[in-house]
Amino acid sequence: MNTITILVTVTAMASVMFLCRALPLFLPQRWLQLGWLQSLNQSLPLCIMLILLFSSLNIPTSLSSGFTTLLYEIAALAVVLASYIWLRNTLLSVVFGVTCLNLLYLLGL
Repeated sequence: MNTITILVTVTAMASVMFLCRALPLFLPQRWLQLGWLQSLNQSLPLCIMLILLFSSLNIPTSLSSGFTTLLYEIAALAVVLASYIWLRNTLLSVVFGVTCLNLLYLLGL
């Protein structure tokens, strides 16, 4: 990728991010109170976390040491899901998951 392509890509991403963040300020309040939009707003963080976590799992191709890595990642995923259901805090759930994964690697359980 050349410099122009990178600059255009970063500018486009920044514009879309700004539009997504500023759009609720310009929409009528009654649109923001719609039931389906409220439901989407509550379920979207968990769905995004699941997509990101499932896409980052390392699936081993053979029964080797990679299998323990998969078990560690599944355990960390369970911690993330449990803490999100319990606390409803996305940031804390990610921190708990990363901490759990690192502790499992450190202890070598």
